[in-house]
Amino acid sequence: MSESNAARSELIAIYLGLKSDANTSREKISPTMSGFWDRTYVRAVFAMFEGVTFATRQYILAQAAVGHYEITDQERALLSEQTFSLDSKGVIHGKESFLQFMPGFRLTMTVFGRCLGMSGYADSAFGHNGFESFREGVRVRNQVTHPKSQAQMMLSHKDIETVKLAERWFDSLFEAMLGSAFEPASQTGAT
Repeated sequence: MSESNAARSELIAIYLGLKSDANTSREKISPTMSGFWDRTYVRAVFAMFEGVTFATRQYILAQAAVGHYEITDQERALLSEQTFSLDSKGVIHGKESFLQFMPGFRLTMTVFGRCLGMSGYADSAFGHNGFESFREGVRVRNQVTHPKSQAQMMLSHKDIETVKLAERWFDSLFEAMLGSAFEPASQTGAT
């Protein structure tokens, strides 16, 4: 299997697997009490966002490597989460340089949109009020992941609704772009 096809398969598997986790945990949320399932849902949704974003970066890089997508050297370096330095002997050393979630997500989806000829779609999605829910959802995720008090472990109905809106916004953005990315392969019978 080519690297390009492997990246495609990985992207689909990660999205479907993590989407299933988010769906299962969402179904377990109680309308009358806050607790474990609320936190589990938020963590599952953000695992999906982060996992899919990483897999999308790998897919973009694989497509660029075989000449299907055009990306700049700067985009390639950022998407691969690598920085390089030169030692006194002239030897190049690479090191991982992880992107912060929000800037990395936006870069990934912007580059993906451009590679698909969907820049306008991606740009308009980032101007949509669903993106504000996505940004606010990051605050909720941070509260759950790094609580500073017992009170921060409990999520409000509004917090959960914010994350649900963020999830719907993400699904809408990603599924449209994913469909476009895989359309030519499905029409030609390529895998």
